[in-house]
Amino acid sequence: MSATFQIQLSKNCIQEQKYILDYIFTEIFGLDFEFQPDFLEDKIKISNTSSCIILSDHFFQKAEKNWLHIDSLPNSGLKETKINVLGKFTTISTFINVENNFEEKQNIDSTNQTIVIPFDLFGSLFFLLSRYEEAVIDEVDNHERFHSSSSITVKNGLITQAIGNEYIELLWECMDALWTLNRNKQEFQTMPSHDIDFPSFFWNKNTYVVIRKCLGDVVNRKDIKQAFGRFDNYLKFKSNKAFSDPFDNLDWIMKQSESRNLKSAFYYIPVKTNENDYGMPISHDIIIDQWKRILSRGHEIGYHPGYLTYNSKTAIERGAILIKQQLEKLNGSTDKIGGRQHVLRWKTPITARYLDDAGQSYDSTLGYADKAGFRCGFCYEYPMYDLLDRKVLKIRQRPLIAMDVTFNERYLNLNSEDTYNYIVDLKRECQKYNGNFTLLWHNTELFTNEQKELYTSILDA
Repeated sequence: MSATFQIQLSKNCIQEQKYILDYIFTEIFGLDFEFQPDFLEDKIKISNTSSCIILSDHFFQKAEKNWLHIDSLPNSGLKETKINVLGKFTTISTFINVENNFEEKQNIDSTNQTIVIPFDLFGSLFFLLSRYEEAVIDEVDNHERFHSSSSITVKNGLITQAIGNEYIELLWECMDALWTLNRNKQEFQTMPSHDIDFPSFFWNKNTYVVIRKCLGDVVNRKDIKQAFGRFDNYLKFKSNKAFSDPFDNLDWIMKQSESRNLKSAFYYIPVKTNENDYGMPISHDIIIDQWKRILSRGHEIGYHPGYLTYNSKTAIERGAILIKQQLEKLNGSTDKIGGRQHVLRWKTPITARYLDDAGQSYDSTLGYADKAGFRCGFCYEYPMYDLLDRKVLKIRQRPLIAMDVTFNERYLNLNSEDTYNYIVDLKRECQKYNGNFTLLWHNTELFTNEQKELYTSILDA
């Protein structure tokens, strides 16, 4: 069917409804639609010919009265909601309440071919993608990041479930049952990215620090050969001779991607903002050499804004300018530059707004450091929304699904086998919806054979 769908919105949060509906119908489904001028009281209606789908509006009603106020947040736990898709019943997990009598009042009309979705599907999707709760709840961890335990998806055990994609598939199932449609084809992608926090092991290290690392090779890793090799390369580095840098494993990373028809993205910190940033200038010969190799092999160089940038427009723009200038000098493309915030520091919606103003094409920060999964409930890239100015931004979010250090002793403290199983389960969830499996693996976490084997096994899974 190629006919245009008519959509009647509720009278609440018109711009927000248009944002989420436009994204779903235009980008995900690839269907023509138009908004009708008359607004409904407390529901949304999608119609074509004599058939229609009616959906509850609950979140937007509350948000219209109390925008970005604690009273506008969902106050319910998880609920199993049964949907009647023309006689076929589907049960789905919902976390935003509807009015108690909505299901009772709205019945399936087999004559007029009406399907009622008795929960707030569009409000839930907007809530997830806009990260609305993060702009309301002021609970942060020691890095001033929104605390995962405050998230409604974490509280309800949905962090490993792409619940937003599940809602969209339910909507499509209902629409296809009524109208027999064709939709845009989504293709599953593995998208490896690498935050190059430390481009070089030897830069800015004194002899004492290197000796301590060598002792660690002997005592902790039982590898005397590695210790001698590390110190020998340090001496070569200090005397400006050719050396092997354990953190410069970019050629190995690119080889792994290329052999699997993947493209790696390497994100660099251009400006040191505090002691949490390594501070190696991107104009240093070591980094210039790395960039030349990355560009020559057709991989991506992006922006890794430093520790103090997440709430600073000036700091973000300064770093963006330096990244672009350096790329231009090396004849690299500056049309679309993506990246990720250092230490996943993020403030909704401030960080997105500043990155958008700086001209960044996409961001891939939105995953939790201490819990892998679906912070946005979603595994597709999507346009971000400014909750303060209440408008769509040009910058797009590429949600981060899994990060290497989430599974080590800092957070989950899992062994390689459990890490593999955890991450592959998330990858399977992305495959289910033909989504993007965005995987962050630092160059500094590809040092041992065990680390390399774990990484490649995840790529191959």
